[in-house]
Amino acid sequence: MVNPPKRSLYCMALLLLTLAPGASVALQPLEVFAAGARERNPTALEARAGLRERGAEADVALGRVLPGISFDGQYAHNQYSSEIDLGALGGPSRTIVLLPKNQWNGTATVTVPLVDLANFQRIGAARAEAEAAARQLEAMRLEVEAQVAQSYYQLVANVALVAASTESLEVSREGLRLAEEHYRVGTGALLETDRARAEVEQRVQQVASAELQVALAARALLSGSSVDPDLSSSVELEFDARPQPPLPDFEQRLAGVLAVLQ
Repeated sequence: MVNPPKRSLYCMALLLLTLAPGASVALQPLEVFAAGARERNPTALEARAGLRERGAEADVALGRVLPGISFDGQYAHNQYSSEIDLGALGGPSRTIVLLPKNQWNGTATVTVPLVDLANFQRIGAARAEAEAAARQLEAMRLEVEAQVAQSYYQLVANVALVAASTESLEVSREGLRLAEEHYRVGTGALLETDRARAEVEQRVQQVASAELQVALAARALLSGSSVDPDLSSSVELEFDARPQPPLPDFEQRLAGVLAVLQ
């Protein structure tokens, strides 16, 4: 049985933790991590590259049915040049070059395709793939932001858990001190002291486990957003007790969900 002084102190600590208006953790706002996820998350970057690839394929398909102009140039160097002087032949004083020593040749080709139904079909398919890639990018960004938000609040909860575990450890240590004092003056049993000491060790393990969860959540948040969680500023979390809309209101919007549109 737990002695009355220890039980009262323990209950008082739990009451203070329960009545706390909000959990204050030194962490950047969620918008910072969401912006980092949109810009630097590997999955979002891959989806963005896929969108550019599909757009380039659509442009290539369109270019096949548009008129085109191609240019070609060649340079030739001859060892000797060949010229004719018309004045020496009794004609006007004029020199005609038959074979220049350095010669440039240029050609231009204009291509005007006629009706090509297959390529028009390819254009429509390529545009549809580009639109699907755009929808996929938006859906991927939302998914990445959701994962980052989950990791963010998991980190907040784990930090609060560390604080609560630390408080419980201090309460247990105080209970151990009281139990040892009661045993020393002869008003307590040795068994109560052993129980208090075992509870202190259990609280130490809880603190270590909570700190491990904080490290894992911080690593997950860093991996998802490329933003290192900072412990230099404080963020107040407030409980939102506003009622949520009923389920049919969400079901009516399923047709506009990006995953459905994709």
